Amino acid sequence: MPFAVDSLSKTSLSKTMTMIGFAAALVRRADDGADATAIADAIVVAWQEIDAALSPIIGQRAVAALYRRGLSIIGQDYPWLSDTHEDVATLLDREAMRSALAQQSGAEAAAGGAAALQAFHDLLAGLIGPGLTERLLGSILENLERSENLERSSNRDISP
Repeated sequence: MPFAVDSLSKTSLSKTMTMIGFAAALVRRADDGADATAIADAIVVAWQEIDAALSPIIGQRAVAALYRRGLSIIGQDYPWLSDTHEDVATLLDREAMRSALAQQSGAEAAAGGAAALQAFHDLLAGLIGPGLTERLLGSILENLERSENLERSSNRDISP
């Protein structure tokens, strides 16, 4: 009898693979020598896209609240990110995030940024379900992963 996977498991797997793909793209970028500023820029673009997609639906305050809570959850592992949400009431402070990430090594910035995105994603999925979360955020993260991969491939040396 073949192993059957229910739709919730497929959605959860898809969500996990999307987040892993984006996180892996960030780590590859760091491994390829990208500095923390370049990593920070990619992560801030992700937050801009997430904010733009969700604010009209759940409101800026709700997006900011999930952002704050996510950073609070990962704060023990990434204490340097904890200051980026102190004054966030209604809007994401992307410049504070960019600054905190840019002050780390490329690998640490990639890990912290991916952890923050994953925490946000998990919180949102807990509130609205994994299926709707995937529909709202999946394409954003896939597009960002794709652009990271395209940038990486275009930066390769194509000498004979």
